[in-house]
Amino acid sequence: TFKFLALRLYPFNRPFFNEPIDGIVYATMIGMGFATLENIFYAYQYEMTTTLIRGITAVPAHASFAAIMGFFVGKARFNPAKRKQLLWMGWLLPVGIHGLYDFFIIQEVYDGIIVLALVTLSAASFFSIRLIKEQQQQSPYREAADSNTAAEDMEETPLPE
Repeated sequence: TFKFLALRLYPFNRPFFNEPIDGIVYATMIGMGFATLENIFYAYQYEMTTTLIRGITAVPAHASFAAIMGFFVGKARFNPAKRKQLLWMGWLLPVGIHGLYDFFIIQEVYDGIIVLALVTLSAASFFSIRLIKEQQQQSPYREAADSNTAAEDMEETPLPE
C-alpha cells in the first residue's frame, strides 16, 4: 500500500510520467527502495544468512510485484475512462500476490510449503517480464529509440577498407 501511494501521489500526475511503461519504471524503483530499507532492518534484526536469502528472494519479489503494480498504474494514467478499475487492479493484484508469497514463507504448519513461495515468485517474475515487454512494444518512443540505436550502431561499425 505504501509503494502504491508513493507511486500514485508523486510521479503519477507529473509531466515526466509520459508513457505507460513509466508506471513500471517508477513503481520498480519505489519497490527497490522499499526492499533496500526492509533488508537493512532485517540485517540489524537477524543474522547475515537471513539477509542474504532475502537478497536473492525478497528483492526480486519486490521488483516483480512493483512491476505488476506499475503496469496497471501506467495504463490508468493514460486511460481516464478505466482509471479507477486499473488503479484498483494495480493495488489489489500485487497486494494479493505479495500476501500469498508471504503466507507460504511465514506459515509454520509444513516446512515444505515454502517451495510454493518460490513458485509464486517465479510466476510473478514471469508475469512481470511479459508486462514489461508488452509496454516496451507499445511505447510511443520505440521507433525513435530503434532508429537512434541503428544510427549509433552504424557510427561504431568500422567501414571495410
